Amino acid sequence: MSISQDITHRHRGLLESSVRAVESTGHLHSTPNVGPRLMRYGDIWHATAISAEALKDDPLTRYFTNSPGQINCMLRRIVVRLGSVVSWISSVSKGNAWVTSDGDAMIACPTNHWKSSEEQKRMTEFGGKVRKMISETLGGKTKEMIWISSLATAVEKQRQGYGSMLSRHVLSLADEQGRECYLVSSNVKNQHFYNQLGFHAVASFELGAENPTWKEVPIIIELMIRPTRSVVHSRG
Repeated sequence: MSISQDITHRHRGLLESSVRAVESTGHLHSTPNVGPRLMRYGDIWHATAISAEALKDDPLTRYFTNSPGQINCMLRRIVVRLGSVVSWISSVSKGNAWVTSDGDAMIACPTNHWKSSEEQKRMTEFGGKVRKMISETLGGKTKEMIWISSLATAVEKQRQGYGSMLSRHVLSLADEQGRECYLVSSNVKNQHFYNQLGFHAVASFELGAENPTWKEVPIIIELMIRPTRSVVHSRG
Protein backbone atom coordinates (compact mmCIF):
# COMPACT_ATOMS: atom_id res chain seq x y z
CA MET A 1 0.00 0.00 0.00
CA SER A 2 1.38 3.44 -0.91
CA ILE A 3 2.01 6.20 1.64
CA SER A 4 -0.90 8.25 0.38
CA GLN A 5 -3.20 5.23 0.56
CA ASP A 6 -2.03 4.70 4.14
CA ILE A 7 -3.18 8.22 4.95
CA THR A 8 -6.53 7.63 3.29
CA HIS A 9 -7.30 4.54 5.36
CA ARG A 10 -5.69 5.40 8.69
CA HIS A 11 -8.64 7.39 10.06
CA ARG A 12 -10.43 4.11 10.68
CA GLY A 13 -8.05 3.27 13.53
CA LEU A 14 -7.34 6.71 14.97
CA LEU A 15 -9.07 8.76 17.65
CA GLU A 16 -11.18 11.68 16.52
CA SER A 17 -8.96 14.69 16.93
CA SER A 18 -8.51 18.14 15.47
CA VAL A 19 -5.79 20.03 13.71
CA ARG A 20 -4.79 22.72 16.12
CA ALA A 21 -1.19 23.96 16.33
CA VAL A 22 -0.18 25.53 13.05
CA GLU A 23 1.92 28.66 12.63
CA SER A 24 1.25 31.03 15.51
CA THR A 25 -0.23 33.77 13.29
CA GLY A 26 -2.39 31.39 11.27
CA HIS A 27 -0.67 32.38 8.01
CA LEU A 28 1.39 30.52 5.46
CA HIS A 29 5.09 31.24 5.50
CA SER A 30 7.97 30.66 3.13
CA THR A 31 9.30 27.12 3.00
CA PRO A 32 12.26 26.55 5.37
CA ASN A 33 15.50 24.99 4.23
CA VAL A 34 14.33 21.52 5.24
CA GLY A 35 12.22 18.84 3.59
CA PRO A 36 9.63 16.26 4.67
CA ARG A 37 10.48 12.66 5.44
CA LEU A 38 8.64 9.75 6.99
CA MET A 39 8.81 9.78 10.77
CA ARG A 40 11.05 7.15 12.36
CA TYR A 41 10.76 5.54 15.78
CA GLY A 42 13.76 7.54 16.94
CA ASP A 43 11.83 10.77 16.34
CA ILE A 44 8.97 9.89 18.67
CA TRP A 45 10.22 11.11 22.05
CA HIS A 46 11.17 14.48 20.59
CA ALA A 47 7.83 14.64 18.77
CA THR A 48 5.84 14.17 21.98
CA ALA A 49 7.62 17.11 23.59
CA ILE A 50 7.06 19.36 20.58
CA SER A 51 3.37 18.52 20.21
CA ALA A 52 2.70 19.04 23.93
CA GLU A 53 4.39 22.45 23.93
CA ALA A 54 2.82 23.56 20.64
CA LEU A 55 -0.70 22.62 21.75
CA LYS A 56 -0.64 23.70 25.38
CA ASP A 57 -2.42 27.04 24.75
CA ASP A 58 -4.83 25.75 22.10
CA PRO A 59 -8.50 26.42 22.99
CA LEU A 60 -9.44 22.74 22.73
CA THR A 61 -6.52 21.68 24.95
CA ARG A 62 -7.69 24.16 27.58
CA TYR A 63 -11.27 22.94 27.27
CA PHE A 64 -10.20 19.35 27.92
CA THR A 65 -7.64 19.97 30.66
CA ASN A 66 -8.87 23.05 32.57
CA SER A 67 -11.71 21.12 34.14
CA PRO A 68 -12.84 20.54 37.75
CA GLY A 69 -11.13 17.55 39.31
CA GLN A 70 -8.27 17.63 36.83
CA ILE A 71 -5.10 16.11 38.31
CA ASN A 72 -2.07 18.22 37.43
CA CYS A 73 1.00 16.45 38.70
CA MET A 74 4.21 14.92 37.43
CA LEU A 75 2.68 11.44 37.34
CA ARG A 76 -0.16 12.61 35.09
CA ARG A 77 2.27 14.36 32.74
CA ILE A 78 4.32 11.18 32.47
CA VAL A 79 1.22 9.10 31.72
CA VAL A 80 0.03 11.62 29.12
CA ARG A 81 3.41 11.64 27.40
CA LEU A 82 3.65 7.85 27.40
CA GLY A 83 0.16 7.71 25.91
CA SER A 84 1.32 10.10 23.20
CA VAL A 85 4.32 7.85 22.55
CA VAL A 86 1.99 4.89 22.01
CA SER A 87 -0.06 6.92 19.52
CA TRP A 88 3.05 8.00 17.65
CA ILE A 89 4.28 4.39 17.49
CA SER A 90 0.98 3.43 15.87
CA SER A 91 1.28 6.21 13.29
CA VAL A 92 4.94 5.47 12.53
CA SER A 93 4.31 1.74 12.17
CA LYS A 94 1.62 2.47 9.58
CA GLY A 95 3.80 4.93 7.69
CA ASN A 96 1.34 7.80 8.08
CA ALA A 97 3.38 10.41 9.94
CA TRP A 98 5.92 12.84 8.51
CA VAL A 99 8.45 15.17 10.08
CA THR A 100 10.70 17.86 8.73
CA SER A 101 14.26 16.69 8.11
CA ASP A 102 15.38 18.31 11.37
CA GLY A 103 12.50 16.70 13.31
CA ASP A 104 11.07 19.98 14.58
CA ALA A 105 7.64 19.78 12.94
CA MET A 106 5.31 16.89 12.34
CA ILE A 107 1.95 16.11 10.80
CA ALA A 108 -0.70 13.50 11.69
CA CYS A 109 -0.58 12.45 15.33
CA PRO A 110 -3.55 11.34 17.45
CA THR A 111 -3.10 11.80 21.21
CA ASN A 112 -4.31 10.01 24.32
CA HIS A 113 -5.05 11.55 27.70
CA TRP A 114 -5.43 10.51 31.33
CA LYS A 115 -8.84 12.02 32.03
CA SER A 116 -10.72 13.48 35.01
CA SER A 117 -14.49 12.92 35.04
CA GLU A 118 -15.13 16.41 33.64
CA GLU A 119 -12.39 16.02 31.04
CA GLN A 120 -13.89 12.69 30.02
CA LYS A 121 -17.28 14.39 29.73
CA ARG A 122 -15.86 17.17 27.57
CA MET A 123 -13.95 14.78 25.31
CA THR A 124 -17.05 12.62 24.94
CA GLU A 125 -19.02 15.75 24.04
CA PHE A 126 -16.41 16.74 21.46
CA GLY A 127 -16.15 13.25 19.99
CA GLY A 128 -19.91 12.88 19.67
CA LYS A 129 -20.42 16.27 18.08
CA VAL A 130 -17.52 15.97 15.66
CA ARG A 131 -18.57 12.50 14.51
CA LYS A 132 -22.13 13.74 13.95
CA MET A 133 -20.87 16.79 12.04
CA ILE A 134 -18.64 14.69 9.79
CA SER A 135 -21.32 12.05 9.22
CA GLU A 136 -24.06 14.56 8.39
CA THR A 137 -21.82 16.67 6.17
CA LEU A 138 -19.60 14.15 4.40
CA GLY A 139 -21.29 10.81 4.99
CA GLY A 140 -19.55 7.93 3.26
CA LYS A 141 -17.27 10.27 1.29
CA THR A 142 -14.69 10.11 4.09
CA LYS A 143 -13.74 6.59 2.95
CA GLU A 144 -12.22 8.12 -0.17
CA MET A 145 -10.89 11.29 1.45
CA ILE A 146 -7.63 11.98 3.26
CA TRP A 147 -8.04 13.09 6.87
CA ILE A 148 -5.35 15.39 8.29
CA SER A 149 -5.68 14.67 11.99
CA SER A 150 -2.98 16.86 13.54
CA LEU A 151 -0.29 19.38 12.71
CA ALA A 152 2.29 20.72 15.16
CA THR A 153 5.52 22.71 14.97
CA ALA A 154 8.11 23.35 17.68
CA VAL A 155 7.40 26.76 19.22
CA GLU A 156 10.83 28.13 18.32
CA LYS A 157 10.33 27.05 14.69
CA GLN A 158 6.84 28.49 14.23
CA ARG A 159 6.22 31.23 11.64
CA GLN A 160 9.05 29.83 9.51
CA GLY A 161 6.98 27.77 7.08
CA TYR A 162 7.40 24.32 8.60
CA GLY A 163 3.68 23.60 8.95
CA SER A 164 3.00 25.03 5.50
CA MET A 165 5.65 22.82 3.91
CA LEU A 166 4.41 19.60 5.55
CA SER A 167 0.82 20.43 4.68
CA ARG A 168 1.68 21.03 1.04
CA HIS A 169 3.57 17.72 0.95
CA VAL A 170 0.51 15.77 2.12
CA LEU A 171 -1.83 17.77 -0.13
CA SER A 172 0.34 17.05 -3.16
CA LEU A 173 0.00 13.33 -2.43
CA ALA A 174 -3.76 13.79 -2.20
CA ASP A 175 -3.85 15.58 -5.55
CA GLU A 176 -1.82 12.83 -7.19
CA GLN A 177 -4.43 10.32 -6.02
CA GLY A 178 -7.34 12.59 -6.95
CA ARG A 179 -8.61 12.68 -3.36
CA GLU A 180 -10.25 15.44 -1.39
CA CYS A 181 -8.95 16.24 2.10
CA TYR A 182 -10.69 17.18 5.31
CA LEU A 183 -9.74 18.31 8.79
CA VAL A 184 -11.36 19.53 11.98
CA SER A 185 -10.03 22.86 13.26
CA SER A 186 -10.51 24.08 16.83
CA ASN A 187 -8.88 27.50 16.48
CA VAL A 188 -10.52 30.18 14.35
CA LYS A 189 -7.17 31.99 14.22
CA ASN A 190 -5.96 29.26 11.88
CA GLN A 191 -8.78 29.70 9.37
CA HIS A 192 -6.78 31.99 7.06
CA PHE A 193 -3.88 29.51 7.06
CA TYR A 194 -6.15 26.69 5.91
CA ASN A 195 -7.93 28.92 3.41
CA GLN A 196 -4.58 29.63 1.77
CA LEU A 197 -4.02 25.87 1.44
CA GLY A 198 -7.37 25.51 -0.31
CA PHE A 199 -9.56 24.44 2.62
CA HIS A 200 -12.92 26.02 3.36
CA ALA A 201 -15.34 25.51 6.25
CA VAL A 202 -18.46 23.50 5.48
CA ALA A 203 -19.88 22.95 8.99
CA SER A 204 -19.25 23.99 12.60
CA PHE A 205 -20.44 23.66 16.18
CA GLU A 206 -19.70 25.22 19.58
CA LEU A 207 -18.12 23.71 22.69
CA GLY A 208 -18.59 25.12 26.17
CA ALA A 209 -21.60 27.34 25.52
CA GLU A 210 -23.84 25.20 27.73
CA ASN A 211 -21.21 23.99 30.19
CA PRO A 212 -21.28 25.98 33.47
CA THR A 213 -17.77 24.76 34.40
CA TRP A 214 -16.26 26.38 31.29
CA LYS A 215 -15.50 30.06 32.05
CA GLU A 216 -14.05 31.11 28.70
CA VAL A 217 -15.81 32.03 25.47
CA PRO A 218 -17.33 29.11 23.54
CA ILE A 219 -14.94 27.29 21.21
CA ILE A 220 -15.84 27.14 17.52
CA ILE A 221 -15.07 23.77 15.94
CA GLU A 222 -15.02 23.80 12.12
CA LEU A 223 -15.07 21.02 9.57
CA MET A 224 -12.98 22.09 6.59
CA ILE A 225 -12.54 20.38 3.24
CA ARG A 226 -10.16 20.85 0.32
CA PRO A 227 -11.24 19.72 -3.16
CA THR A 228 -8.70 17.85 -5.21
CA ARG A 229 -6.64 19.86 -7.66
CA SER A 230 -5.41 18.82 -11.07
CA VAL A 231 -1.79 17.73 -11.19
CA VAL A 232 0.19 19.08 -14.12
CA HIS A 233 3.02 16.72 -15.09
CA SER A 234 5.96 18.19 -16.93
CA ARG A 235 6.87 16.53 -20.20
CA GLY A 236 10.29 14.94 -20.25
